[in-house]
Amino acid sequence: MVWLSEPDRGDAIKRAGAKPFEPTPGRGMREYVELPSGVIADAKALRGWLERGIAYVRTLPNKAAKQKS
Repeated sequence: MVWLSEPDRGDAIKRAGAKPFEPTPGRGMREYVELPSGVIADAKALRGWLERGIAYVRTLPNKAAKQKS
């Protein structure tokens, strides 16, 4: 699975045959897609999707630190 931006998720589903990631049936993780085994077996293709995911994550704001109780 890889965490992608909305346009990249659509591209992955359309071009690479990815599907929305559902760790439990019916409970999908909105921003993640599951890449098919053909992409995982192709190092160049896999690297391209992982690089897109890394680029997207770098645009996200940092999480706020949790307060200690």
